[in-house]
Amino acid sequence: MSPPVDERSAQEHDRLWREASRLTRGELLLHGAMPGRLGWFARRRLARAMSCLTRALRIAPDRWQTLWMIGKVHQRLEERESALKAFSRAHEINPAQPDVAREAAAAAMEMGQAEAAVHYCRSAVAGSPNDPGLMANLACALLIDKKPKEALDAAIEALRRDPADPITIVLKARIEDVITGRRRQPNTLRDLSR
Repeated sequence: MSPPVDERSAQEHDRLWREASRLTRGELLLHGAMPGRLGWFARRRLARAMSCLTRALRIAPDRWQTLWMIGKVHQRLEERESALKAFSRAHEINPAQPDVAREAAAAAMEMGQAEAAVHYCRSAVAGSPNDPGLMANLACALLIDKKPKEALDAAIEALRRDPADPITIVLKARIEDVITGRRRQPNTLRDLSR
C-alpha cells in the first residue's frame, strides 16, 4: 500500500478523476452501451483522459478505480495488452470486485490467455455468485481453455439462473458444437464469435 496522500494531493486526484470521467463520457464500452465511431476527436479526448488518469495514479497508485478506468480507455483503443495489464493490477488491489475481474477476464480471453481468463472468471463468480452473466463468462473462458465439458456445465448453470438469456443460449449451442466436432476449438473470444 502507498502512504496516505495529503489533502491537497487528494483534491488534485479527485479533480483529475472528474476530468477524466468527463472526457470519457460516451466513449467507453460500459453497461452494454456501444459508443460511436472512434474518430480523431474521440481519440484526442481519450488521450487527454489517459493523461489525467496517469497523473491521478501517480498521486494514489493503489486506487483500483483509476486502474479500471485506464483499462477501459485501453480497451476502447483496442490496446488489449495494456488493458489486460491495467485490469490485472486493479484486480490485485481489489480481488473481490467482480467488475474488475470481469474486465480482466474479457481482456485475457481476447488475447487467448485462457488460464488467466478462467482465474478472473472464477474470481468474478466468487464476488457475485448469483450473476448469470458471470457464469456465462466462465463458460466462455473454460471453452477457450480447452475444457468444453466444464464449459457446458457452466453454461447450463448460467441458463438455470437466467433461462431466457439469448447470448447464453447461443453460447451453449456453440459449446455443444465444439464437443461434437461441428465447430473448431476457439482460442480467443473472437474465434468464439465467428
